[in-house]
Amino acid sequence: MKFKYIKSIVSAALFLSLTTGMTSCINDLDISPIDPQMTATFDQDMYFTKLYASLGLTGQKLSEDPDIAVKDEGQSCFYRALFTNNEYGTDEMIWTWQENAGIPELTYMRWNSSHQQTEILYNRLAYNITLCNFFLDQIAGKEDATSVQQRAEARFLRSLFYYYLMDTFGKAPFTEHFSKENPPQKTASELFAYIESELESIENDMSEPRQAPFGRADKDAPGAAAARRPRGHGPAAIRTGARGQGRAYCLPRGAQAFCMVPARRAAQRIL
Repeated sequence: MKFKYIKSIVSAALFLSLTTGMTSCINDLDISPIDPQMTATFDQDMYFTKLYASLGLTGQKLSEDPDIAVKDEGQSCFYRALFTNNEYGTDEMIWTWQENAGIPELTYMRWNSSHQQTEILYNRLAYNITLCNFFLDQIAGKEDATSVQQRAEARFLRSLFYYYLMDTFGKAPFTEHFSKENPPQKTASELFAYIESELESIENDMSEPRQAPFGRADKDAPGAAAARRPRGHGPAAIRTGARGQGRAYCLPRGAQAFCMVPARRAAQRIL
């Protein structure tokens, strides 16, 4: 099955499940492939690769087949969307081309819930989570070594995307399965508990530190992600009620414990 087909069904499911306050002619959506050369065969390695590709790529072809419908496809890249929303309103940078649509609102902190840059980040995170859900549903029940490891990494990526939804937007629609049904909303505290549970449960199924194939997450990744979670500071800490905790997150490493200390706490020790 080519990505054009999966993109169609993922986009349809994303639209129906994660967009609220909007209406559409749902029955008119035809998500079945019309190209006779396209089949519904699941290629596990190909779709697993797509999960990691969704971190840095915007679609299947250069400016011709984007994952998300936007005027400027380049803005829909996960890393760029995350950087734009986190940094443009700070004193760490200033975008020279203030005539670009949506940039002055970020620069001068005048953005709102309908701002295009925040919508792009929301849609990218939702799309990536939907990809993870689809992949995990397809390999459910498979217990060979490759599937077990890929499942753990897909769950790690999904947890990471849910973290950024929690940190950026507070609450978010939540589902662990590919579906067209409207998912329930989870509060930041509920997302926090879910992310913590997922990161702790997948660690043993991942590659040993520095032994994973290039660019893929290993056993240190859950600890690194856990250290970013709201344990004392930041918007998500306020939303989850986790302010002031600031504790390290430790994972067993044989006779020793591998600990990731929150950055602010580490800085306080140094200064």
